[in-house]
Amino acid sequence: MHTPTNSTVDFSKTSALSANVLKTAEVLLLFVVVSAIATFGTTGDPKEITNIHLENVTQTTVDVVWDTVHPGTSQVIIARDTNYSPERWAPVVPDPNLVNHHRVTVDKLTPYNSVKGDGVYYYYVASVDVNNNMYTNPGPGDPTGTLNVPPFLKFQTLPTNTDGPVDYSVYAYGGTNVFAGSDLYLQVKNILKAGKTGNLFIIHAGTKDQNHDGVVKDRNGNVVSSIGVHFECVNYDPNGDDSQDQAVGSPYNFCWGRNNSISDSNVRLRTSVDTPPGQYNVTVTLSPDGTLASASSFTYTFNVLPPATFTATPPNSFPPIPNLSAWETQMTTLGDKWCNYRDNQNNAGKFLTAFGWYADAWNYDGGRVFQQIDSYTADHGAANHDHWQHCALILLDPYRQFILNYNAALQAPAIFPYGMAMNYWRTGDSTDRQAIDYLATKDGFWPYSGFVDPYWVRETAYQIDVWVASEMLGHARYPLVSRAVDKLIGRMDQYVNQDALMFPFMAGIAMEALINWYELNLAEATPDNRIPIVSLFWANYGLRVGCPTDILCCTTLTTSPISTISPN
Repeated sequence: MHTPTNSTVDFSKTSALSANVLKTAEVLLLFVVVSAIATFGTTGDPKEITNIHLENVTQTTVDVVWDTVHPGTSQVIIARDTNYSPERWAPVVPDPNLVNHHRVTVDKLTPYNSVKGDGVYYYYVASVDVNNNMYTNPGPGDPTGTLNVPPFLKFQTLPTNTDGPVDYSVYAYGGTNVFAGSDLYLQVKNILKAGKTGNLFIIHAGTKDQNHDGVVKDRNGNVVSSIGVHFECVNYDPNGDDSQDQAVGSPYNFCWGRNNSISDSNVRLRTSVDTPPGQYNVTVTLSPDGTLASASSFTYTFNVLPPATFTATPPNSFPPIPNLSAWETQMTTLGDKWCNYRDNQNNAGKFLTAFGWYADAWNYDGGRVFQQIDSYTADHGAANHDHWQHCALILLDPYRQFILNYNAALQAPAIFPYGMAMNYWRTGDSTDRQAIDYLATKDGFWPYSGFVDPYWVRETAYQIDVWVASEMLGHARYPLVSRAVDKLIGRMDQYVNQDALMFPFMAGIAMEALINWYELNLAEATPDNRIPIVSLFWANYGLRVGCPTDILCCTTLTTSPISTISPN
């Protein structure tokens, strides 16, 4: 929730805010991008870990077994694909028993589904001996490509037994802390080990007004009616009014074909500013066939924090940015490299006509980066406006035209509004504004309110960026942006609690989106005070980057002073 206002501001007249939004978290991103590539291949003696294999594979669990030469701890690192960082450890804290024969049971898996691709996982194992020597096999990977080490092994769970009697279970995961007056979203995984796939039925706790889909109790066991519990069959709700979240039925509302769904279904816990801080439990009951006999429940513990308050205290001075001159040289050197590359490609007739191939400077908003280089160099006595604006436009022009010609038919990782916004502020080109509006209302993710699943943290952040940029250019607030912000804050909380892993690079993308949201609301005199609290915490948090233990994988994110760039 947390929607302070629906009013809009003429951001063309608030250059200071626009500059802050476009520069926000730039240094944070600088640090986290560098940190994100600092992964490594197989560690320790390659002969230390042997005989890795699986035993007792079911629809939801598997035993990972291996041997080590020296006694060591036991931990398995799990991912759903090999593109980015692993998403969780099993167990979260390595088994401290020093053994030569290792066995870890990985749970909370999903049944294999050949159509959806569910139930396919990638893993590697890790052990640490008494002398704190870490050994991993085969991963966690080699970004340099020189070690020729496959980062993961692959396995799949058993599929649902559609001929057996109903065997259904459900669990939830997500953040565990919510500020009073805000919403906390949980992801629900419906696991059908056996039985017919079909509709999922919500066993309401009282009236079917979509705010009594579970029971909340305080730590003393007293029922708390002031915290609403709402079940979302899917996170598709373009109107933002809950009207499409459930199908109406009798005696229970239901979700079409969702009794074996591992994604999209969410529970929203809605607090008020008057909700007493403390620990609470929510219990939600669901049925795979509409009968209480087959129903299953989950109980989830969460904490309500006092309403967020924040008072900014600007520092008297900033410390110098380390190695600033090296960064400045690298900035212009790489800028020229990728600008020349695109010029050469264009001269050879190889134009940017599609945006599904990411090995080009348009990706991650190269048009924005070139304009920032332009402003930065001009502010530091090395103006080369014509050059850097040329570099920006050879990316922005085809990108904008693609959006307008194909109704923003871009994949979720390919939506970048701020380069076009900056060009609009500089030139007044209305097609930039129109293209951002297309992204906000026509791209493939516009009807969705973000994702609870940590796998989609980048896509949720990008969608927030699009909606924020659209509002900055004068459009009305999109009805789903507040929900997406709530979910992204919950994801950051989830990472802190070690329920999920991610690269610092993804943390930077998420924090930039949240800070941009804060700046937007600050201009409207209704700041979302949750964001500075989250931001300050992350600036001092040792973020784990997908490594197996604390010995190797603490990377501290450090913020530095952020320069402003005028959009004019």
